[in-house]
Amino acid sequence: MGISKIKQNDWVPYTMSLPDGRTLFVRIPGQCVEYDRSGEMMFTPEGTRFIDKIRAMAIDTPDTPSPAYIRQVRDAMKLTQAELAKKLDYSLISIKKWEAGDAKPGKKAVDRLRKLVDTVTKRGLVLAG
Repeated sequence: MGISKIKQNDWVPYTMSLPDGRTLFVRIPGQCVEYDRSGEMMFTPEGTRFIDKIRAMAIDTPDTPSPAYIRQVRDAMKLTQAELAKKLDYSLISIKKWEAGDAKPGKKAVDRLRKLVDTVTKRGLVLAG
């Protein structure tokens, strides 16, 4: 018996520890998980991306967010680069440069991003696999 997947319409409970000591409980879509021969749960590449989005939304926005953090937050909110630019009142070129690592957002941009993330997470965000 090799690696097995669970049904796509099933959900798997999962907990993760956050850097601030809190524990987050989520349900992972079945297509994001496989089990090895020993029954150990593993994430598919899609599952890893799903978890990365959750982690990005669950942590406090860093003072100097990495390109990956900006991209994960944008993806989690299901925004295009142009939509994020509009919400932050910055240019599309700025967002592209931040996500590519060619430029870093300044304090004003980080504050706006932090406020947007806080607003979205307080309202609630559904990440479907």
